[in-house]
Amino acid sequence: MERIIQASSNEGDTVLDAFCGCGTTIDAAESLHRNWIGIDISPMAVSLIKRRLRDTYKDSLNKFEVRGVPVDEASAIKLWNENPFAFQDWWLTEFEVFSTTYGTKGADKGIDGIGQYLVDKDTSIRAAFQVKGGSHIKSAEMDSLLGVLDKHKCQLGVFLTIAQPTKPMLDTVAGAGLVEYNGVQYPKIQILTLKDYFNNKRPKLPSTNITFKSAQLKGKHTRQIKIDF
Repeated sequence: MERIIQASSNEGDTVLDAFCGCGTTIDAAESLHRNWIGIDISPMAVSLIKRRLRDTYKDSLNKFEVRGVPVDEASAIKLWNENPFAFQDWWLTEFEVFSTTYGTKGADKGIDGIGQYLVDKDTSIRAAFQVKGGSHIKSAEMDSLLGVLDKHKCQLGVFLTIAQPTKPMLDTVAGAGLVEYNGVQYPKIQILTLKDYFNNKRPKLPSTNITFKSAQLKGKHTRQIKIDF
């Protein structure tokens, strides 16, 4: 892509990739000092590209704007009403975790996403994510999330919901208790509402997210992202 861009444009020109996937074209355009526009239908692709660019260029990365994804509670609910599966993928990728359904309704695995985190240099743990839209949720859904953690080899559970949790749901969270890793305690299961999210609240998870590992590309100082599941 670098050779193609060099041969067909000059510095300061704009490169368009209408199906940008993992962002190879816009990465090349950024490295060659071109403006760029990337388009993709997948919220996961957008999340991966943002991570790829920031990991590669760090402080030298030019400012860019992401359009078409929710920026507040109202626009997130609008996405839910228009496409529940795109909403689910968007919210999961905001946490940089792996979506188990890829934007479509597949077989019910009991969870919608999985994240993997380092708790020390030799140990990682997994968190299961469940996303619920709509205005009505039941405490049984919390019990279900708690019940499938072992099945998916997950130590923590995070329940993401548009609606406010009910008292029985909060009781389930309290009853699940805490787990401890490397001297830090984490709730076994947690609830985060959409309102909480846009108020900059986040679940308590280990700080080092290794869900999407990076591999050095031979011959170029850049990092390509892969999913390791």
